[in-house]
Amino acid sequence: MAKKNNKTCIVCGKKYTYCNTCGEYRHLPIFMVTFCGQNCLDVYNVLSGYEGGEIDKNTAKNKLESLDTSRHMYYSGSFKKTFNKIMDIVEEGSKESAVEEESTLESEGDVSSISVDSEITKDLAKETASKVVENNTASSDEIADQVVKNSHSKTFMKNKNKNRR
Repeated sequence: MAKKNNKTCIVCGKKYTYCNTCGEYRHLPIFMVTFCGQNCLDVYNVLSGYEGGEIDKNTAKNKLESLDTSRHMYYSGSFKKTFNKIMDIVEEGSKESAVEEESTLESEGDVSSISVDSEITKDLAKETASKVVENNTASSDEIADQVVKNSHSKTFMKNKNKNRR
């Protein structure tokens, strides 16, 4: 039998109970290892699709508006940043982030001088995995941020290779 509230959703941070080896949870989908429900899985797919360049901002916004995003203030790390970017939400006291976003938009056109070492991404993934395996100290925020960092890195490399052609 699974301990009560043994899982934390990587999107919304909600605590829930699930065990992928217990018979009483076999009727539930396997994605519940990571997400508290279908809604958070759908939110994750929209956010990662937007960050991956698979869908544009308007499409992402329309899809998010059709989902329950009432817990968006609890979204972890990069999920919250991406959600706020799509929904045009500026957090209080974040003039720096607006300036940073503006400078990022100005510099996006020329990526030829930027290089990304995929070894750094691999090292970060190994470090996070080691925390989980060795002493189970990686939080859901760390895991969620790592997932997004990896997808951002892959997206950046795809865009960089397109710009070289």
